[in-house]
Amino acid sequence: MNPPFIFDVHLDLALNAIEWNRDLRLPLDELRRSEAHLRDKAGRGRGTVTLPEMRRARVGLCVATQLARLVQDPYSRVFGW
Repeated sequence: MNPPFIFDVHLDLALNAIEWNRDLRLPLDELRRSEAHLRDKAGRGRGTVTLPEMRRARVGLCVATQLARLVQDPYSRVFGW
């Protein structure tokens, strides 16, 4: 039996990489450990997903969402990405 081909069509990879400065190439447990001491965002150390985890889950296609803004967000150090 062939495993299912999984599509994820709304995944905030760009947000996690840019806004949260997460290295999505890391294994998820390593990413979570690297953030365990950080307190700048409420979700630190409780990472979302990483590319190795997506491969392990056999995700075959991902349409990553990229958000754009023109003004500075008071909760973000990143301006307009």
